[in-house]
Amino acid sequence: MTEVRHIYVHVPFCSGKCVYCNFYSELYAERAADNYLNALQKELATASSVHALCPETIYLGGGTPSLLPPRQLQRLLQILHQYLNLESVVEWTLEGNPGTLSPEKIALIREEGVNRVSLGAQSMDDKTLSDIGRRHTALQTGDTVKQLRSAGIENIGLDLIACLPGVDEATWHQTLTEIIEIAPPHLSVYALSVEPGSLLYSRWQRQATLLASSEAEQAALAAAETALARAGYDRYEISNYSQVGHRCLHNVAVWSGADYIGFGPSAASRIGSQRRTNDAALSKYCEAMSASGAPPGCTETLTAETDAIERFMFTFRLLEGVSAEGFARKHGPAALKLLPSWREKLTSLKTAGLVQQAEDHWALTPHGRLFADTVAEYLLP
Repeated sequence: MTEVRHIYVHVPFCSGKCVYCNFYSELYAERAADNYLNALQKELATASSVHALCPETIYLGGGTPSLLPPRQLQRLLQILHQYLNLESVVEWTLEGNPGTLSPEKIALIREEGVNRVSLGAQSMDDKTLSDIGRRHTALQTGDTVKQLRSAGIENIGLDLIACLPGVDEATWHQTLTEIIEIAPPHLSVYALSVEPGSLLYSRWQRQATLLASSEAEQAALAAAETALARAGYDRYEISNYSQVGHRCLHNVAVWSGADYIGFGPSAASRIGSQRRTNDAALSKYCEAMSASGAPPGCTETLTAETDAIERFMFTFRLLEGVSAEGFARKHGPAALKLLPSWREKLTSLKTAGLVQQAEDHWALTPHGRLFADTVAEYLLP
């Protein structure tokens, strides 16, 4: 049996659609959620007969897992207790939105083993939140954090989006100030991304929404980095900051090249040389699990070289970088064969000012962080 240490579960329900979002989700309905849980149980049962599911990290994402009512949220967590060996779990994250976690739900998730909550704050300006389709207020963000802390859940992350439409410099600085006052141990600060399939993309194509310039985007992200550094946060990944001891261990594992397995519609897995993605369709997922016990989706078997290259690329998301030789030795003959090519390409990137070198350890420069995708693409064959 292959041992898998990192597990993701996609809970595909939301109360609405934010203008920037192209993640797979459906409007919550009680019957649909029950059908989903039935299907998820079968998927986990099948996987547990093939893999040793002994997670160190579990991540419940979506969608909005915290949207599930207590009965269904409890069932979700109990299904995981049934099919996972939880003896080695260090971090168990539940994603949620402010205002969707009642005291009853918070007590429930804590009792069932969840020890980290990630909340989509996005902004601390109510007008901005309304404009982008969020269903919570800035006050609810602070209140939810207080409730979590009162219940003993201290490991809390908040997400922010820079350069949302209509947000000026003063509003952005006010959001940063208020978030720092809340003092969550972890913060993610993303640049607004206009994704095909989102409402924002449609508005942008019709020129109904003006987007910030690249200069304004860089200025907003720089302002966040400066403010958070002053407040004691360490920028450990391109878009992520944490206080000491509060990095998101699940994401760090994935970026570092670890195997992971995903459950639920649209969830992705990477085990050895196999990459798999479940179809992003709840009805198809439930029907297939009922009929055959296998989720619909596509599986690709990568060559050893492609697998090593892709995993090596991801390590550059972490600002501490990577030892090229150490990575190659860890990932076997194919990676060792690629080592001279990696060093040659990294030397070119160093000349361009995008990466820096300390002996055989390589990392993005501050300038290179602005072009991380370019660096990753250059490392491809």
